[in-house]
Amino acid sequence: MMAKVPQCWRECKTTGYREEIDRERKSLFEKMEQGIENLQKIRQLIYSGDIEEVYANFADCQNILGTCLGEFQSILSIRCTDCKHRNFDIGKLKPESSQN
Repeated sequence: MMAKVPQCWRECKTTGYREEIDRERKSLFEKMEQGIENLQKIRQLIYSGDIEEVYANFADCQNILGTCLGEFQSILSIRCTDCKHRNFDIGKLKPESSQN
């Protein structure tokens, strides 16, 4: 079923939409980098750190990942003004014959 869902956030060619998606994607990648740095710090702390530091960093990592998920969902909700795949008014995919 998911194979038939259009990947608008990756495939759309509309310039304004692409620019907005790219801007949001860059923000998401920055958050992901923060998460990666945090995971590296956790790895080091597990070997040489205080348990409270490890716990605090896991909590930070959880918050960062939650933010990443929220930003990704936000990217998926951005609408193109000239979508060939979705009818956003009724929240459904357009029939395949009208996508061409």
